[in-house]
Amino acid sequence: LIGSCADDGLIKIWDLRQRESVVTVRGGTGRVSCLLRLTPTSFISGSCPDDVFESEQKAQISFWDIRKLVKK
Repeated sequence: LIGSCADDGLIKIWDLRQRESVVTVRGGTGRVSCLLRLTPTSFISGSCPDDVFESEQKAQISFWDIRKLVKK
């Protein structure tokens, strides 16, 4: 499994054996600018709204457990 993130705020988990996304999650308050795998079963993401200085929502860090996201 690998992960990808984008400005649309989505995180996708990909299974390279299937060559397709196996789960898609909303990554936070806005664009997801970073994604890091911490362990084989967990990762962390960082997100921030486009107008961070004017928005009530601020930057957000989220921790994810792949086992809870991917249904086998």
